[in-house]
Amino acid sequence: MATWDVHVRTDGGVRELEEIADWLRREPELQGRVGLEKRAIGDGELGTLPEALEIAIGGSGILPVLLQSIQTWLSLRNRSRVRLTIRESSGRVVEVEADRPQDIERFLHATDDQ
Repeated sequence: MATWDVHVRTDGGVRELEEIADWLRREPELQGRVGLEKRAIGDGELGTLPEALEIAIGGSGILPVLLQSIQTWLSLRNRSRVRLTIRESSGRVVEVEADRPQDIERFLHATDDQ
């Protein structure tokens, strides 16, 4: 069974990243899987801000749920852009930038066979 590690970034800063995290956490299949990714704290820093979402996915049925949820979120937003990096356990990496729901469509079709 394939597993995926998905990173989601936005151009909207921390606030938008937290908004999409909250949105994704409402999906029953994604509960407990969505985390905020922060870089390591450097010398003289008190902390860091989240840079991306990290979502661990095991099982083929969950990746389409994630993509459909992001697609819906994009349809409700103006001027939002997300960048997805999807790493499969086999080592394959797929990246996409999306600012329209249609941009996610090819990934939904690609996961239909998995």
